[in-house]
Amino acid sequence: MDTQPAAGEPRKPNPKITRGYLLRLYMARADMTAIQVAERLECDPATVQRWARGALPSLRVVVPLADLLGISDAELGRYWRAS
Repeated sequence: MDTQPAAGEPRKPNPKITRGYLLRLYMARADMTAIQVAERLECDPATVQRWARGALPSLRVVVPLADLLGISDAELGRYWRAS
């Protein structure tokens, strides 16, 4: 099956990968909810929900968050650089 658009048809743009999207992806991959992440990191679930919408977590939480979700160093760098 050809996935290329037909001649003259515009290509569909790739959705922008955002920090919130990546965090939701990592949480789903770890089979964890925002409440479970908050409990493990001892923070408010609303804080984790803000991160899932794209807010940047504080530096003191980034490494524990990455460890909790099984995020590699490379993925953590991608997460940090995402907008």
